[in-house]
Amino acid sequence: MATVYPDWAGLPAESLVTVMQSLEIPDLFRAGTVCITWYAAYSTVRRVRIPIKDASPCLLYSARADNDAGTATLYSPASDVTFKVRLSEPPLRTRALVGSAHGWLATADEASNLHLVNPLTGVQLAPPPVTALYHVESFVDHGGNLMYSFQERGDLDDPDDRVRYPAQKLRLFLYYKVVMSCSPSKGRDCIVLLLHWPDGQLSFARLGDDRWTYITEDTLAWESGYRDALYNNKDGLFYVLSFDAQRNWI
Repeated sequence: MATVYPDWAGLPAESLVTVMQSLEIPDLFRAGTVCITWYAAYSTVRRVRIPIKDASPCLLYSARADNDAGTATLYSPASDVTFKVRLSEPPLRTRALVGSAHGWLATADEASNLHLVNPLTGVQLAPPPVTALYHVESFVDHGGNLMYSFQERGDLDDPDDRVRYPAQKLRLFLYYKVVMSCSPSKGRDCIVLLLHWPDGQLSFARLGDDRWTYITEDTLAWESGYRDALYNNKDGLFYVLSFDAQRNWI
C-alpha cells in the first residue's frame, strides 16, 4: 500500500495565518518558502509582524532592559515602528559590530571570530576565523584562557613585534571595517573585504574559504593604511580610502 502523506499545502488560509502569527520571525521567513499557499499566508502575516514599508536603513539595538541577551529591537524610521527579533547564538549583546550591508550585520564574537548574520531570517554565516589572518596565532595561557599572539606592526620577520592579547579584547581594535560585495545569501559570490590592524591593512575572502587572502603593500601601495571602503555593484569594484601625508582622503 502506498504511503499517504498529509497535504500541508491544502490547509485553510485562515489556519495558516493563525499559526504563522505565533512563529518567531526567523521561523516565519522559513515557513514562507514552503510553497505558494504558505507564501501567501506569510505575506499576510509579514505586513503585521514586520511592518517595514521600504528598503530604508533600520536601527537594530539590544538594550539591557531586555532580560534576554539574544533578543534585539529593530526600528524602522520609514514606518516608525519597532519590533523584537531573536538572533542566533552568540547573543547580539556580546558581539562587536564591524559592518553592515544588504540587510546583514558583520559581528565579532567574544573569541574575536567574525559572523555574518541576517537579523530577520536568523541565518548566520562564518567567514574564515581570526587565526586565518596572516599575522594572528592562538594559544592557551596557564589559566586555560584563549589568547592570541599578534604581529602588531605586521613584520613577520621581527620576533619582538609579536604581542599577546586576550581573545575577547583582540576584536576591539583588530577589525576596522567589513565590506560585503553582495548579500551573503549568495554564498561564494559574496566577497568579504576586511580592513584590519596593523595600520589599516586589507585582506579578503569568499564565503567558504579557509583563509583570508592578505593584500600586500607590493600589490596595493599605501602611505598610512586604509580607513574606509565601499563596493560599487555597477562596476564590481571595491573602492578604498586612505590618508596622504597631509591627512587628506585619497
